[in-house]
Amino acid sequence: MYKHTLFAFLICLPFSHAKADEVEARVQETLAKMTLADKVEQLNIEPEKSKQHSKLGPRSQVWNKELNIGPILATPGPRGPRGSIERPSVLTPCSPTGLCISSTWNTELQFETGRQWGLLTKEVGLNTIFGPGVNMIKDPRAGRNAEYFGEDPFQSGKVGSALTQGMQSVGVAANVKHFVANNWETGRKYHNVIVPMRSLRELYFPAFQMCVEEGHTWSFMTCYNQVNGEWGSASKWLLTDIVRKEWGFDGFFVSDWDAKSAPWRKRSRRARTWNCPDRCSST
Repeated sequence: MYKHTLFAFLICLPFSHAKADEVEARVQETLAKMTLADKVEQLNIEPEKSKQHSKLGPRSQVWNKELNIGPILATPGPRGPRGSIERPSVLTPCSPTGLCISSTWNTELQFETGRQWGLLTKEVGLNTIFGPGVNMIKDPRAGRNAEYFGEDPFQSGKVGSALTQGMQSVGVAANVKHFVANNWETGRKYHNVIVPMRSLRELYFPAFQMCVEEGHTWSFMTCYNQVNGEWGSASKWLLTDIVRKEWGFDGFFVSDWDAKSAPWRKRSRRARTWNCPDRCSST
């Protein structure tokens, strides 16, 4: 786990265009120097004020100067980077919605869109985009439907992969989200989404899988909700057995904001169980 996480941190730094074997050697050399405390600290994306580097604020990660491990500096980005939190006066263009981008049916254009997002992100001094979002549109009441690419998993996977490749072609990490079955906003932090296995495999997994196998995404964002009784941000079956072992993902995971599977969430009276809408057999 530490290797995957550190590798992702290092490829976002000035040597992001170094050859893979050089990066691997750097990872091994740095890991050998790290204490357990160093490794744990690198897992925090919002460090304490006293540990933040000058001018780095929310959505930043610890900068370990002694080991030359730079921080993740992220921007929300389902429609491209919003600009820099540390430089709020710097604005970036607002791209069309995900549905609009998807409706072009043009992966070359989508790749170029992702590349432009990456260049804009670097221009404001950041190195990670929290996007694209490839959740399925399943409920018309979902407040973020416009950010996603439609109801078809194959199309969503193709669009997400093209955007991911475009962003990462200029050294900016894509963060594919929100894995998985995070298909509406209201109460999403508390719901237990019941999804038949066939529906997961045929409807909800494919777009994410394509972003790994075709898009080669460097990172994933987990969902707030539970999936069949397990919190998406703490499910070994989802994150390790499926994403890492089955799909070959070697990047890092970021939990959605404050979705850290704290014990109080499991006792919340607001928790509800939802049967996810699908058109597949329940077998």
